[in-house]
This record gives sequence, C-alpha cells and structure tokens, in this order.
Amino acid sequence: MTRLVFPAMVLASAIALSVPAPLVAAPPSLTTWLFAEGSTNGAFGFEEEILIGNPNAVPVVVTFELFTQDGQALAPITRTVPARARFTESVRQLAGDRAGIALKLTSALPIVAERTMYWGGGLFRPEVKGYRGRVSDMRGGHSEHGTDEGARTWYFAEGEGKFFNTFISVANPGDTPANVVVSYRDDTGTEVKQAEVVPPHARRTFWPTAVLSRRLQSGRAGFATIVTSDVDVVAERQMYWGDGAPSGIRGGHAAMGVSTPALTWLFAEGIQGSLTPGGDPSFDTFVLLFNPSTGPIDVTVEFFGQAGVKLAQVVRTVEAGARGGVWAKELPALANQAFSIRATATVPFVAERAVYWRGLSEGTATAGATEPSRQWGFAEGLQGGFLRYQDDDDDDKRRFNTFFPIYNPGTTAATVTVHFYTEHGDTGVSKTITVPGQSRETIWTLLYDELANRRFATFISSTEPIVVERVVYWGKGNKAGHASLGIPLPDSLTLTAATKLPPAPQVTVREVEPSKGATTGGTEVEIEGTGLGNTELGTQVLFGGVPALRLEVEHDRELKAIAPPHALGRVDITLITRGTTVVLPGAFTYVAPGASGDDDDDEEAGSPAAGTKVEIEPRWGPAAGGTIVNVEVENVLGTVIEPGSQVFFGTAAARVVKVERNEIRVVAPAGAAGKVEVTVVTRGQVVARGVFEYF
Repeated sequence: MTRLVFPAMVLASAIALSVPAPLVAAPPSLTTWLFAEGSTNGAFGFEEEILIGNPNAVPVVVTFELFTQDGQALAPITRTVPARARFTESVRQLAGDRAGIALKLTSALPIVAERTMYWGGGLFRPEVKGYRGRVSDMRGGHSEHGTDEGARTWYFAEGEGKFFNTFISVANPGDTPANVVVSYRDDTGTEVKQAEVVPPHARRTFWPTAVLSRRLQSGRAGFATIVTSDVDVVAERQMYWGDGAPSGIRGGHAAMGVSTPALTWLFAEGIQGSLTPGGDPSFDTFVLLFNPSTGPIDVTVEFFGQAGVKLAQVVRTVEAGARGGVWAKELPALANQAFSIRATATVPFVAERAVYWRGLSEGTATAGATEPSRQWGFAEGLQGGFLRYQDDDDDDKRRFNTFFPIYNPGTTAATVTVHFYTEHGDTGVSKTITVPGQSRETIWTLLYDELANRRFATFISSTEPIVVERVVYWGKGNKAGHASLGIPLPDSLTLTAATKLPPAPQVTVREVEPSKGATTGGTEVEIEGTGLGNTELGTQVLFGGVPALRLEVEHDRELKAIAPPHALGRVDITLITRGTTVVLPGAFTYVAPGASGDDDDDEEAGSPAAGTKVEIEPRWGPAAGGTIVNVEVENVLGTVIEPGSQVFFGTAAARVVKVERNEIRVVAPAGAAGKVEVTVVTRGQVVARGVFEYF
C-alpha cells in the first residue's frame, strides 16, 4: 500500500463540487438554488456577482433571499430575467458591504445560477469612462454553481492548514436552528472537531486553519472535512493563500461540498505544464481522494487526451478515514498536456480536483461529476474586455477568455450542440462540434466573433452522455482564473437556439488621441468608437498602411494601438474589425522626434470660452439620454462652477447631480444622433463650451 506525500507548499491542491447520481447524472430541480459562500467585504476587495441563465422562451421572475453573517434580516428582492438570456446581479447592490452572505434563489421555471467572486486592491468601477476611483486589480477569483437542496452531511476531500487559509461556510435556509459539527481528518485519519449552532436563515463560518495550524506540519498539513447537521444545511469550502496568509490574499478557490460519496468521479478539465510556446503560464493539476469508509480502498485514476488516447493510469491506495491523491507532474506522459480524468473504486469515496498556476500565484477549483449527462447548463461566460473590470491607470485591462472542456467517456462519438445566450434577451448564437469517444475536446469562445466583448449563458446538448466544465481566464498572460463543473439538465428540458443573432455592432470611430506622434514610432494611440471586436482575431489598425506595432481591444468602445515608425507627414488610420473597414483620412500626423506632439486642440472638443479648458467624460452616449456626464472646467480667469450652474446639451437642459468647485455632474437629456454643443452657464454667463455626441 502506498501513501502520497506532496512536497511542502504544493500539498494543498484540488477541490470539488458534486451532484451525485445513479446511472445517469441526476439533474437538480432547477427552480431553487442555494449558496453558502459570499462576501462583499471591501477591506479585502471582495466583489460578488450572481449569474443566471434562462433557457426558457419566456421571461422568468427570480426571488433573491439573503442570509447574513451578522444576523441582519434583509427583505427579499425580485429580478426579471429575459427569455433565453444571461443576467448579472451585483451582490453589493443587494446587500452593501458585508463580510458574509449566503443566498437562496427561487423561480417558477427552470434556470441555472452561479456565483463568482473577485478580489484585490479595490472594487468594481461604475461603467463610466473617466472614473477616477480605485478599481480592483482582480488578482484572483473563484466561481461555483448553487445546489438545489440542503443535506445533513457534506464531504470535502481538500483542505490545508499551514500555507493555505481554509474556511467552511455553512448556511441554514430552514426555519429550525441547525446543530452543526465539523470534523477535520488529517492525512493519518486523526480527527479534530468544531461545533456551532447556525440560526434559521443565517450563515456561519468555520475556520479550520485557526484550530489546526499548530497541530499540522508543513508538507503534511492537508485534511479532509465532514460537516454534519441535525437539519438540512448547505456547506461550501473556500481556500485563500498569498503573502502574509492567513490575512493576505493572492489566489483562491471555492467548492460546494459533496453530499454522497460515489464509485466514479469524472472531470473534463486538467492541464499539466504549459500549452504555449513560451511556457507561461504553467500549471499543476492535482486529484485529491478521501476515503470515509472503515477500510482501505484502491482508486484507479485515468487520464484521457484527444482522439481517444489514454495518456496515463495510476492506482492509489487510500487508508480508512484518510486522504490520498495524484499529482499529475509525477506522470511523465502528462507533461504539457490537456486532459480529462476518471477516478473509480469499488467502494464509495470522494474526489476533488484543482489546477494551480506554477508557483501558486492562482488556482482554480472545480467539481467532479458522478455520471455524464446529455445536457448541461452554465450561467457564467464572458469573452473580451469590459469597462466594469478595468482601471484607466492599469495597463492590464483584464480581458477574459472562456473555454469549455468536454469529456466523452463513452465509446461512440458525440455530436455536441452549444447554445450561447447573451444579455439582450432571446439573442445568441449556436455552434456544433464532434467529440470522439474516450476523448476530450475544448470550445474556445474567442473563435466566435459574435461573442466578442459579450457576457453569455451557455446551454449544451449532446447525442451521447458527456461531462462539461467551464474555465475562465483573465488578465495579461491569463494571470488568474476560475473553473466550474456544468449543471446537469434533464433530457426533458428542451434547449433551442435564440431566435435572434447578437445585433451586428455598427463599427464607428469617434476619436483618435493623440493625433500626432514621432516618426520613430512607439506612440500609444487610443481609438474610441463602437462595435470593436477581438484583439487576437479580425481586428487590425494600420497607420499609412503599416500595421500597428501592438494592438489591444480594451472593450467594445476603445482600443489602444502603438504607432509604427513612418516618414514625416499626415497619414490615414485604417481600422479593420468585424469584417468592416473604416478609413480615417489624415487622422494621424508624424512629426520629428522631439517636436511638439501635444494635441490639446483636439482634446478640448469644441470652442471653450476664453481662458477656459473643458473636459467632458464620457463624450458620447445614447440618443435616449440618461448618460452620467462629468464636465470639468479649468478656468485661468478665476471663474468657477458653483451651485445654481446649468448645463445645456444644445438647447436641452441637463439634470444636475453634483456640483463642485471645477466640476459638475449631470444626466444627459435625450437628443438626436450626432454632435451637439454642451454649454456650462454660471450666473447667466457661459463659462465653458464642449461637444457631446449622441449615437
């Protein structure tokens, strides 16, 4: 018999959520979703979102109930999710700044629901260009879908009490107090317990690191967890790590517990080493095994690649009440490979899996499925850049990449149809791929231009039972990420394509800044407009016919390009994106190195009053009105904006929201498409003029 011993600093690895089933994956009810974990604690930079996917042909009303750590009762809140759509809700908007929040979602029709959490250095920004507050650097994040019901027992195969900071969140959605006992089992089977009463409609957090850290030795600090209760509860586990842990946070992941051990665990995702030529990022995959039975068990772990190839197989013996596992790095055939995993035994056990960035800068945790399913659902998915997650002062715009690993454990090829639903209601795109038997294939949404710079829910159907996960990366070099198992759906749930394709964005360019740069190249040029596509595919910027040295689409309304070297003079800028070519005649002027490249005349947008410089942010908005606009005035003559000042868009007065010494915030009125003069009036005098464009 063997016992796996991990090196220090990499022992803790792998996590899971599982919905156990008999011969076919038993789908949840899809009308109730429970989450034990959640936080909007600004001290740690926590932001939380609830994502909902509606596969129905009609809108669905969803009720949110929130159970707080501090015991404060919050009134239920309802939201309407459009037909065949994805919906995003900020928990901060529902509950404010709170250390612990559990949730219950209910609906009359089937939906799928997930939770994401991000952290680091600030909070999400209002989606307003020019916002100057601190924005989260999103150094880490995790995701998980809810469970449809509570249970009296929950199992976790992963946990670590030295390098990682582990928490167990327990939510009681019922009307009766729950007497909860949490049992921690180290790698030798030694048990330590904690007990607490969780009030009705409340959440409590257990901190195993605090009670175990002195008992455990580095390199042998792992433990499994069993949560028991006298009434149904919901339990999740979170693990965080980084400089100064347990208080510091760099990376992290979360997982729902497993309510029933099983004979088989299936994972669609796994990666060892790197799949990129530069070798960055590089990953380590772990499979953690917990044996809750009274005798030792042998677990067979198999790894499958593409085209029906079994890459590796290993057997681990796990002692009674103890943990074992597999580190993919120990198997040479898995080096620099992506794979799916199957773990089996003759006695029920619990398995979890995690993928870590080499060096433990970040990690993802995901669930295992006990059986495949012909249909799967995901509420979360996003591709490209979004202003909500970006900081104007940070070069890393945290652009997202979404992947769907698919594992076909059978011997017959599966035809897989994927329906993507965007946030616009009954709008999306459908794709079809083939997955050979005993194989893994991956869908990368970057390849679908219809999804560029969009958020979406995903519903998948297959001719054969399969297992599907979703992995989301973001940031330069895919610096962070999260992963989740899909939600198995019943065959009786009809999945259909959205009736409308995502509206083809009208590609326009509204501003190029700066409009001058040195002939040696290297000037960073911001191009603002609409309808921009993916950075990697289908988008190009040319200066006088010469491609930009570097290009990044930050979101659908802004890109940055590095001007190439060119001879003196004015040149056209050509933008090619989404199959459309836009030529801006003479939009950029090359000047001698060291010559003035200032572009103040262009920046001021309009003809300001004498002695005044005005900045309007944003400088465009929908013709329907409603855009929050900041007008900032620098007046060398001493005139200032003061209470009672007015702002006009053409002849229409804007509603004033806030006035400061040199800045006034207003709500743009409705207007016709095109440019309109903006005037600021103080004491009956025009003190500033600018330009705003309606689209």
